This record gives sequence, structure tokens and C-alpha cells, in this order.
Amino acid sequence: MTAGTLAVDALGIGLAAFGLLGPLLAAFIHVASELTFILNSARLLPGRADKTEAAAPTSAAEAQLR
Repeated sequence: MTAGTLAVDALGIGLAAFGLLGPLLAAFIHVASELTFILNSARLLPGRADKTEAAAPTSAAEAQLR
């Protein structure tokens, strides 16, 4: 995904160099690509559902095993 972010930034630099992209739009595109990268990476974090399932037994038999 880092390569995708770098590609988007390189494309933005190229478009800005030729005057086809304004600074405000370039900043928005940069932030959007970085946010996509961060949100995609956040999928690797352990989820809240995993912690709650591990903390609370789902049946009486499971409660006795703990």
C-alpha cells in the first residue's frame, strides 16, 4: 500500500508541475491517500470483538472450563 500512496503523490506532483492540479486539491488527494493507507493498516490491529469474546464465556460449559 505504501507504493500506492507514493504513486498517488508522484502523480499529484506531476499534475501540479504542469498546472493541472491546484494546491488545495493536491493537499486533499494527499490526505485522502494517507488516510486510506492508515485505515487499511488499522485492519491488522486486534479487534474489539476478539477481546469481548475472549473475556465473556458464551456457555455454562465454557465458564466451567475457565
